[in-house]
Amino acid sequence: MTDFLAHYLYSYKGLQEHAILHIDENTRHITTTPYEKEVANTRFCDGIILAVNSQFDRDKPFIINRIAQTKPKSLSQLATTLTSISQLQDCLLPPISVLYSLNLKATQELYLQEIVRL
Repeated sequence: MTDFLAHYLYSYKGLQEHAILHIDENTRHITTTPYEKEVANTRFCDGIILAVNSQFDRDKPFIINRIAQTKPKSLSQLATTLTSISQLQDCLLPPISVLYSLNLKATQELYLQEIVRL
């Protein structure tokens, strides 16, 4: 089991602030719990964790472009922007195949990094 924590988690369960994402790599089973205290071996990802399916790879350029057009200035604005992109909603449906970390650099550029492929 691998656990991830970020400022926000965006998955089929919606946008959650400070939630822990638990992944069983063998069964590909994913659960979330609210962050209440530190848990040993939890991997912290700065920004927003996106738990997406394989459709995201196809729609990624469009989604990133839509985010860039809104010019979010903070992580909370970025999180709110994500919830307004209808193409992203289909990418959040199970089965989840990839986790990404999405954040803003100090220059307000978007930074998307693959965390793990299931």
